[in-house]
Amino acid sequence: MTTTEVFAIGSFALITILFAVVRSRMILFPILCVAILAVFSFGTWDRNEWRSGGEFLLGSAGLTLYAFGLLIVRVMLTRSVSLKLLGSYAARASETVQEGIANRLKDLGRYRLVRTDGERFALSAFGRGVSGLVKLCYLLLKVR
Repeated sequence: MTTTEVFAIGSFALITILFAVVRSRMILFPILCVAILAVFSFGTWDRNEWRSGGEFLLGSAGLTLYAFGLLIVRVMLTRSVSLKLLGSYAARASETVQEGIANRLKDLGRYRLVRTDGERFALSAFGRGVSGLVKLCYLLLKVR
């Protein structure tokens, strides 16, 4: 096994372990992932084990997209309306269904994904762009 392969497997394993360990400290995960990706990039850039620059870019891009995908999964898990509502219902929390949905809509507004017109919500231009990107990914990956 080459040094480059050890760096790649180690980086992949560390990112996976971080995903499980960091949990709800959302800002810590991307910071640590950037550090891992920097160590991978600087540690393997000048290795003769790469057959071409394209392999280096592919390896770096693959690890970056893996970390980004896990970040998206973490956001989905922590912001899922149904999971939050089920959790509060199971814990008999005081938050009602309406309050839970209202809080999620506030989160969407904070990220500028929706805009309000009085009491109505609509996707913002940025929200439509994100929605279109997700739809394109679903089409390309044949997700139903």
